[in-house]
Amino acid sequence: MNRSTRRPGAASALTTSLRATSAAFALVVALLPLGRAQDSRLANLAIRAEAVSGEPLIVGFSVGAGEEKTVLIRAVGPTLGSFGVSRPLADPRVQLFAAGGRVVGENDQYASADAAVFAQVGAFALPAGSKDAAIVARLGPGGYTAHVTGAVGTSGTVLVEVYEVGATATRLTNLSARARVGTGDAILIPGLVLSPGTNSRRLLVRAVGPGLEPFGVTGLLADPKLELFQGGRRIAENDNWGTPSGAYAATADALRVAFQQSGAFALPTGSRDAALSTLLPPGGYTVQVSGTLGGTGEALVEVYDLTGVSLGPVPEVAKEASAALRAQIDALVAPEIDPTGAGGKVVGAVVGIIGPDVRTVRGYGVTALDSRTTPAGDTLFEIGSNTKPMTGLILADRVVKGHMRLDDPVSRFLPSAALPTAPGASLQLVHLATHTGGLADFPDNLVGTPPNPAAGYTRALMFDYLGRTTLRTRPGSAIAYSNLGFGLLGIALQDAAAMASYDVLFAEHLGDPLGMKDTRVSVPTSSAARSARGSRQGRAVVPSQIDTLEASGALRSTGADMLAFIAANLAPPATLADAVALSQTVQFDLGGRKMALGFSVETRNGRTYFSKGGGTPGFTSHVRFTTSPPAGVVVLTNTGQSDAAERLAEAILETVIARTVQP
Repeated sequence: MNRSTRRPGAASALTTSLRATSAAFALVVALLPLGRAQDSRLANLAIRAEAVSGEPLIVGFSVGAGEEKTVLIRAVGPTLGSFGVSRPLADPRVQLFAAGGRVVGENDQYASADAAVFAQVGAFALPAGSKDAAIVARLGPGGYTAHVTGAVGTSGTVLVEVYEVGATATRLTNLSARARVGTGDAILIPGLVLSPGTNSRRLLVRAVGPGLEPFGVTGLLADPKLELFQGGRRIAENDNWGTPSGAYAATADALRVAFQQSGAFALPTGSRDAALSTLLPPGGYTVQVSGTLGGTGEALVEVYDLTGVSLGPVPEVAKEASAALRAQIDALVAPEIDPTGAGGKVVGAVVGIIGPDVRTVRGYGVTALDSRTTPAGDTLFEIGSNTKPMTGLILADRVVKGHMRLDDPVSRFLPSAALPTAPGASLQLVHLATHTGGLADFPDNLVGTPPNPAAGYTRALMFDYLGRTTLRTRPGSAIAYSNLGFGLLGIALQDAAAMASYDVLFAEHLGDPLGMKDTRVSVPTSSAARSARGSRQGRAVVPSQIDTLEASGALRSTGADMLAFIAANLAPPATLADAVALSQTVQFDLGGRKMALGFSVETRNGRTYFSKGGGTPGFTSHVRFTTSPPAGVVVLTNTGQSDAAERLAEAILETVIARTVQP
């Protein structure tokens, strides 16, 4: 379903509310068709704010086409006092209007019969006879607004809640709330609940202060800060959307696309408004909006459901680089190539480039020391540790589909294995995917001989080592590269998915969906003639062999397939959009190093880069991309112990970006 056509009611209602009222806040919720009944969903949206005398709080929502929907709306004032809230609104009143201003419901003291509905949706109970207000209404398709006021001349804190009653084919998908942000207890605290289901949901959350000026709002919060909590744990934050900072911060260009896809109004370039996008499993969350340095003023907080949305186009088919760009790339690559490998230079390489107006693979040198054939887009190379980001994406795919959680202990999927532990901390899947598990780089009982020490390694040997080793650091406390960790992750993924091999696991999750038909551990006989042959210091090197630890670095691939992988990271298909978002999320920021699931993440001049290098005895590879603008480069070489791939990937990507962002 095209999301750009699904939200006009909500977006329109929000814009109208911003322009037409000086109310303390405006809350907009959309109830729209649900794709799968078993999906998790936004089941409850709430906002606690200060109600000001003479200014009604306005809540707007729409019911999508289809069957009628039962909705519960509550305005809780007096009962907030029992939760320690000072100055609650003493006597709230709620009126519900249909389009055209027709009153379809009103209440200023909830009916005792509605207590059963409160229990059904999981809302906290209200004392018998309290002056809190509630409406339970069965509504047909269309737009509605609820106005919440207090008794004449009264002000105070009120909690406004919107619940769906019964999981039918409509859902709550977005919330917007405008309120005055104070300090201490008067900061803005919206809440939301993702009901249980089989998948996580990707949300866009914004805190807008300066961006409200075009709507005529005065007294704005000059520099809002946005924090997302689950329970008492802060899981995401952002300050200043145009400059990525804090966990889960997205680049400005990525957020602009998200704004467009969600129907949210644009934010001015360089504004101090805050925004983040994040993937959340079912559960309850709160959003806290405050002013930096104790600032106060009017702010708008918004939550949009972007589950399944692909952000930003890149070419899906080959599109040759311009002559000028080809000349620039050739000039960068040529000095690194020598078909004899003299002086440690690269014998042969392919360079894959993808950007808004280009998708191509160029070959240089030869496929082997004794060959005269120039490598091409379908030439097979060992990619070494560039297997790891693919393993990370497989993990993310299984997480968003509800089969796993990142914080699952590894022992859940390998119950018969004795795994190392640390006091008070378990070894989790996320630790394996980010080099934060405290495991050694390699086990000490490899049985192969150089250059392939992992040849012949078995599960029994790996579990023997794990059963007697100790963790070098507490899981999650430090980043220390571990091929063993990724190898163990691959075993856990294979067993959890009941897959016979890493090749089967890869094909199921990435190879088939992305058309990466040549990417695999075991090269079939029919493809062997397309394989480059490795070298090091001008000497031929035997092919790499990694057993049991395949998920850490055993894949072979081509320039064309690697571009498909980068393209999926820049503009993922709907079936992988949420997995890609999760795989690119920074999980740990330790000692100045940021780790996503297999990728290193760095920020330069406001642009976020994802990168990964790989090496086997006879090959090197490097992948590097950014989402702003969407562009990436892969360099594959048949030369080991060379840093040329990394240098070239960085230089070529900057060349592509420079041409893309030229005025």
